Amino acid sequence: MARAVMYSTRLCPYCIRARRLLRRHGIPFEERLMRRRDRAELASLGGGLTYPQLVIGGRVVDGFSELHRLEREGSLTRIMRAE
Repeated sequence: MARAVMYSTRLCPYCIRARRLLRRHGIPFEERLMRRRDRAELASLGGGLTYPQLVIGGRVVDGFSELHRLEREGSLTRIMRAE
């Protein structure tokens, strides 16, 4: 199974939704709670500067909207099984 990392903040509503979506699908993930000063780390990944930012199997998933789109298309399961 691919490794999933979520860069997030505690109170971000989209981060909360992303956590729920990942848990609903039984996808294990490492969560890294970020502060504003940590945005340089996000930028180095090639993703956006908004939260959440997800890296799944080395692929940057830029935010909750993208994660939700992958779920709707059925691509999320394929990405997780890729490794």
